[in-house]
Amino acid sequence: MDLQKIMEKYGVNDEQARALDIDKNIALHAGAGSGKTRVLSRRFLRLMLERDADVDSIVAITFTNKAALEMKERIRSLVNEMLLKERDPETVHKLNKIKEDIQAAHISTFHSFCDRILRENCHVIGLDPMYQVMEEVDRETVGAIIARDVVSKMLADMSFKEKFEKLFELFGTDYYYMGNLIRDIKYLSDRLRQKAIGMDEIVRKTEKNISRFYIQNALECFGDADSLEEIELFMVEMMEKVGERFEKYKIDKNLVDFNDLEIFTLKLLKDERIKNHYRRRFKYFLVDEFQDTNDVQREILYSLILENGEIPPGHLFIVGDVKQSIYGFRGADYEVFNSVTEKINENGKKLELSTCYRSHPDIVGVINKIFGNLFVSYEPLKISEGHQGRARVDVSLLKKEEKEDDLWKRGKVVLKSGSPEEVKNFLCELSTKQADDDVGNIRTIEAERLAEKIKNLTGTGFKYRDMAVLLRSRTNLSYYERVFNRENIPYCVIGGIGLFDKQEIVDLMNILKCIYDPGDKLALLGTLRAPYFGVPDDIILDIFDKLDDEGKVEQAMAALDKTEAEAIKSALNNLAKMRRLSEYHSVSDLVKMIIDSFHIKEVLLSLKDGIKMYRNVEKFMSIVWEFDSKDIYSPEDFLEYIQNLREISEKEAEADLDTEDSDAVKVLTIHASKGLEFTAVFIPEIGRDLAYNTVRNKPHFLLDDEYGVIARYDEKITGLKGAQNKLYDYVRERTLQKELEESKRILYVAATRAKRYLCFIGEDVELKDDDRLDRFVKMLKCALMGDGQISFVENDVKGKRTDKAESRCSEHVSNIFPDGEQFPAFLQRLDFAPDYKNKSSISISRYFTLIYCPRKFFYIYKAGIDGSHFEMEDEAPGYVDEFAAMPSGKLEGLVKGQMVHRILEKIIESDADVEEVVKQYAGFAAEDELREIKRLVQNFKIAEAEYEKRISGRRVKTEREIPFAVPLFAGGGKTVYGIIDRLDIYENNSSVEGYLIDYKTNRIKDQQDMERLMDHYRAQFMIYSLGFERLYPQIYGGIRLAGMFIFFLDAGKAIQVHFSGEEREEFLCRLSSTMDFVESHDDMEDYRCRDGCDYKCEYAFLCR
Repeated sequence: MDLQKIMEKYGVNDEQARALDIDKNIALHAGAGSGKTRVLSRRFLRLMLERDADVDSIVAITFTNKAALEMKERIRSLVNEMLLKERDPETVHKLNKIKEDIQAAHISTFHSFCDRILRENCHVIGLDPMYQVMEEVDRETVGAIIARDVVSKMLADMSFKEKFEKLFELFGTDYYYMGNLIRDIKYLSDRLRQKAIGMDEIVRKTEKNISRFYIQNALECFGDADSLEEIELFMVEMMEKVGERFEKYKIDKNLVDFNDLEIFTLKLLKDERIKNHYRRRFKYFLVDEFQDTNDVQREILYSLILENGEIPPGHLFIVGDVKQSIYGFRGADYEVFNSVTEKINENGKKLELSTCYRSHPDIVGVINKIFGNLFVSYEPLKISEGHQGRARVDVSLLKKEEKEDDLWKRGKVVLKSGSPEEVKNFLCELSTKQADDDVGNIRTIEAERLAEKIKNLTGTGFKYRDMAVLLRSRTNLSYYERVFNRENIPYCVIGGIGLFDKQEIVDLMNILKCIYDPGDKLALLGTLRAPYFGVPDDIILDIFDKLDDEGKVEQAMAALDKTEAEAIKSALNNLAKMRRLSEYHSVSDLVKMIIDSFHIKEVLLSLKDGIKMYRNVEKFMSIVWEFDSKDIYSPEDFLEYIQNLREISEKEAEADLDTEDSDAVKVLTIHASKGLEFTAVFIPEIGRDLAYNTVRNKPHFLLDDEYGVIARYDEKITGLKGAQNKLYDYVRERTLQKELEESKRILYVAATRAKRYLCFIGEDVELKDDDRLDRFVKMLKCALMGDGQISFVENDVKGKRTDKAESRCSEHVSNIFPDGEQFPAFLQRLDFAPDYKNKSSISISRYFTLIYCPRKFFYIYKAGIDGSHFEMEDEAPGYVDEFAAMPSGKLEGLVKGQMVHRILEKIIESDADVEEVVKQYAGFAAEDELREIKRLVQNFKIAEAEYEKRISGRRVKTEREIPFAVPLFAGGGKTVYGIIDRLDIYENNSSVEGYLIDYKTNRIKDQQDMERLMDHYRAQFMIYSLGFERLYPQIYGGIRLAGMFIFFLDAGKAIQVHFSGEEREEFLCRLSSTMDFVESHDDMEDYRCRDGCDYKCEYAFLCR
């Protein structure tokens, strides 16, 4: 093979060219960022160009669907490049043929490949050709439902009485009632199916396993071993019965799961006729990410390739990296990669691809130092040329001086099973501790350090879009979101994480739990504290005092005294009513009823970031509709379905960076980041205990390849001093070691995503001799301590808190440099300009509140006091609030105003009938309120007609509820945000014109009143015009702002807003000064009451 010719023709380096030898089988061990996808796509193309292989004869297996699409696109792009240069007519014809055929190429995931074979032969194993593939969430949920039903029937069957007695004598009846037995059956059954082990084999391995282990290790067996072995075999029996029922269910429903696709395909290939057919059809196999394959997939490949136990030359190409094998929880086993590599090496080649093109040489050097010490066998990454400038790696260690309080751990137990008195005491303790705990919480401090470093990078030329935060799991995502929002750092959460942790979704789930599981005290607490109810904590405590042991909503409602708020009774009545109705409605119908009954849409849209919150509710609704549409569940199954979906979404195998062009920090899990790259990477929580769940949550049963099912037996379970099952301890320790080894690989995947900046952040943990490497920070210390080329520089950095008190931590920053270079010299050669200044921001409504009454602004936005539950006298005449100025009734003015806006939005969108729309959105309002809403809507029609008479051209588009956040001045630093009610876009001759419209529902007495309001709202339109100018010329080239209008709905008038450029500039300067004041003043004394205050607002009692 002419390497130089290959390098020139396919645009590859020497290492890559050797991997394009299509005459040999090759096992390519490719390091991170070394160009393995480049090699895969070019090998596929070379087979078609130089072997004249038909597109149907090549099978390329990728790990994700996204990777399959990308590979097809890479091949297509490469063909186009070659066509531009190629002059040989025969080669041009081949290239054009490849271009036409590539869409039909067998480039897919392993499961898709198996699905193709299965559908072509489903009649052989008795499957309907129209079978459906179960999603993972359905397999988990249905499996749990079946397991519960099977075990329940076995409990009622007297023939199993003695076996259950032995099981419960060991583990207690709570083992069943708390759901642990079902979880164990499901977990063990799933592991068996991943390994494709039959029940006969697992019975053989389990029989006498304890005795066998003790004999093999020359140990004296304990007295209860025989009884324990009987319990293990009973667990296998339950697993078998559950498995049989699950298989029957899938047959009845015409379903298969992902494991079935592999198992059935392997079964089909045992048929010589079928196997020979596919061996004639498929000649060449290229498999990506081979380190994440399993035993069954290997056997499928061997069935299609091996001839007399040998792999024909050039027929198999596998590529992978053992260091990036991170899917053990899905049954992946990197030993499969090693075994197939050995097989290929018999008459082929094992090659290395080690030049890293992704990361800067400085980062590559640090990665080699870290993982060269962590991995037993490590092939160092080689540096590549062409990187400009320098790079940097930081290790930021946070030292806590006090032990973190265990309040929340204890609270979870109390709220689930504590007495009313214990719950009350916990809530009292929580109210006094929560603020301080949040400041001292290590996750909050980590998030603050992370935010500071992100801001520092933006001062050096990095954009937010260049950065990624890679999380081990989504558990602590809320801490980062809270700090990012506070520090005005734009971010987007990617890869399916986070939705179920959003407060608006948590609130909805709590309401559903109250309906489907009325004994859930924690859900009731969360429901009553939601903004739709806003029940004060002292009332919640009274309710919990009166709950019976079962915590039923009805009893709590009946126990309320007459003096307690009607709103609470109404909320509890609604919950009780919905619980009764839930028996007759789907989950989607029930959620719609919840949203309507509690005015969730209106409440959310009235809050800051309300549009984003309601979009999350809409996403949740789409999940609910999908659940109902599957038609395989009862409504009560929804809670378990969501729990399974939540767990699965955390381990997404691929991230869809559909927002990669937005200037926002990407937040995703390490698993979802695999295959991606980012200019700057932050890896927080390096002090987190990776073995926490395995060490503290000892399962009742384990599954082992050699010893089958193994039961737990120790002092805690039996109450017997010295009780121990050494087989269980041995297998559990081995399992833990495997998990920790995988954690090293997860750290490697995270670190190798970085191109120019890599930062590790987390709590410092001491590394002792012979210590278990159960935290990323310990791994880093183990790898780097004692290295003479590593320079450590310590800086004391104080944590933030809103009341300016110092947090209980200090930061130790370790900067790691290549080639022994010391900190000062290295820093001078980097063009870093640290800037820790916060960008201040303000909304239009906040500005108006501040101008009207600084003290009220302080109460709402500085002190965070929610005044919506305070009694309020009539507002003073000088205060202009369009919602508060509406006639008060049973509906709050704010909700009513939002309702009017929603109705207008619907009418504009579809020109719908006014009566129908009002009935849909305000049908529950009182009669007088309904008349008022209809009057405002009719007046809108009048104002709309007046407005249209004054506009020329053709309206081509209307946009509504447009949120914006734009810099106040071109240099940035200060941000103003708001929501524009409506933007009309017109074509007028050859120009594109925009018109801004805002609806106002203020009461208007006369012309003078209208002029006063116009003067007041002029400032608002100055901000709107700024938002328009910053955003829309980029979207619609050449568009100009042609006019701005206020629709006064009370008067049915459309009034045009005018101001000069000088007036706007003067106002923006005043606004900037105001923002400076707000940023630098935090004390109540800095915010005076408004002149002439008559103490009639909801905060009046505080001022008095």
